[in-house]
Amino acid sequence: MDANSSVWNTVPAIGRYKNLLTQLIEKIKSKAGEQESAQLFIAQSVRELKKNIALKMDIQDDILEAYASDTNDTELLAKATNSYSDYFSLSNENFEIKVKNMIALIENNVQNATEYGSSADQVEDVKTSFNSWLERRGKTR
Repeated sequence: MDANSSVWNTVPAIGRYKNLLTQLIEKIKSKAGEQESAQLFIAQSVRELKKNIALKMDIQDDILEAYASDTNDTELLAKATNSYSDYFSLSNENFEIKVKNMIALIENNVQNATEYGSSADQVEDVKTSFNSWLERRGKTR
C-alpha cells in the first residue's frame, strides 16, 4: 500500500484502515521486543542462579572432601571431589540430578563435618537457592 499511496489516498476509508493497520503493526513489534527482552532476563537470571549454586556446591564438596580425607572414607571421598566447573558445565537436567544427589549426601554428613565448617544453615541456603533455580527454570514443553 505504501508503494501506491497516491492512489489509496483518494479513498479516505482505505487510508483510515491503512493507518490503523500501521499502528497495529508497530504495537506488535513493540510487544515482541518486550517479550524478547523479558526472555533474556529470565534466562540470564537462571544462569546466574546456576552459577551461585555451583559455587555453593563446590564449597560443600570441599568440606566433605576434607572430612572424607581425614577419616579415610574412600567412598565419600570419591563422591565429594566435584569442582565449580563440574557442576556449572552440566546441562540443566544433569545439574538438577547432581545437585539433588549431593544435597542428600551433604545432609547425611552435615553433623559429622561441622568441625570442617559444614552447617545445617549452609545446606538450607543451598536448598533455597536450588529451589529458586527450579522455579525460575520451569519445565521444558
